[in-house]
Amino acid sequence: QMSAAIDPGNRFHLAFADAENGATIYAKQNEAAEWTYESINPDYFDSLITAVDINAAGDLAIITHQESPGSLHAQTRAPGGPWREIVLGEGTASPLAVLQYRDGRALVIGEQQHDGKGLRTFVLDDDRIDSGRIPGTHSVDSTDFRSFALDAQDRLHFFAMDRELYYFHQTDGGFEKEKISGFREAVTVPYLTLDAMDHAHAMLTTSSPTKEDFHAIYYITNSSGAWTSELVADLAYVRYAQLAFDEKGSLYGVWNYSGSFGFFGRRSENGWEKEIIPAPDPYLLRSPLAFNMSGPSPQFLTLIHDWYHETDTLNLVTRGESDWTFQQLDVPWGYQEADIRATAVPGGGFLMTFLDRDDALVMYRVAPDGSLISCRVDAKRGNDQGRPLVIDDEVLVAFRSEEAIQLYRAPFGAMCASPRP
Repeated sequence: QMSAAIDPGNRFHLAFADAENGATIYAKQNEAAEWTYESINPDYFDSLITAVDINAAGDLAIITHQESPGSLHAQTRAPGGPWREIVLGEGTASPLAVLQYRDGRALVIGEQQHDGKGLRTFVLDDDRIDSGRIPGTHSVDSTDFRSFALDAQDRLHFFAMDRELYYFHQTDGGFEKEKISGFREAVTVPYLTLDAMDHAHAMLTTSSPTKEDFHAIYYITNSSGAWTSELVADLAYVRYAQLAFDEKGSLYGVWNYSGSFGFFGRRSENGWEKEIIPAPDPYLLRSPLAFNMSGPSPQFLTLIHDWYHETDTLNLVTRGESDWTFQQLDVPWGYQEADIRATAVPGGGFLMTFLDRDDALVMYRVAPDGSLISCRVDAKRGNDQGRPLVIDDEVLVAFRSEEAIQLYRAPFGAMCASPRP
């Protein structure tokens, strides 16, 4: 499919997508003149060019529809200027996380729901939305909403599985993609934590090197300039582990080991110093959902499983002077780990979102003492939600409803009073 328009100087413009140049605009002054052309976007080789329009000032607008991801885009350009892209409708992208909000600019990471389309960035800037693919991710098998982080220069870092484990980090020239050898059989994509020097730290769950059907936890980092790994625990049932830095820059971790107990660990020069976190009888520990070292005491959120009644309850787990306490939170039962998006709040506590039984977006703020504030952010039926962001006394969350991806923000102290899309 192609579309055409004539500009104020009677120059004829024809736009369509070809296999070599992607979405391309062709132009000629008259019948005898030679065609000139330029690529609008080389990635859009399967686009339908649904409309071309040129106003009296010569501003050119092209509407493209990507068949595979099902998204609608507007490409605009002023005479002599660069091409700009606005996503008008992203039908099949799921939000993974909100990573930044500053001076009216928000950054959302999204994942296409069709094979071979990879990861995308959505940038909301002064009510304009720009979208683009992250290079090198078209064949990514899986990632996780906790696998992304921004460094001090607002450069993006993340882990992803592309048959093997890779680490992506943004540079001035684009993205670099590093393979982390030895983890082809990784069970989960590791959660990423950056230190003050922008070095990556993560705990990775993979197959046990000693016994079939068991897991092992490895600590991996590039703090020495190259990737190194260290076995933290073997013969475990764990799937996920969480890392966090305290105010002094010391690295801590929490992870479930066997169900009946987990570990709290501190990274030292001699490795990981660990203490046991016993599960309250007759419950079994699930994986930690979020971990916070910036509050009055170390805390994490987790589901615990009552194997007598086959039910899960959400608990706030706090390290006291002599033991760990489990405080059951008054939230609806029946949710699994994959349903909840949780993040640590600077200074203590947590923020979490999930879709309720009506598939509407619900948000909970968990204070360090376990008190709750909750609200329904959006009553529309939804498909997915991204990890929320708390920054500069504001909270932001991305939500994919049946209509489009919505980005909500509100003052953190009154987040359930006036969320604004």
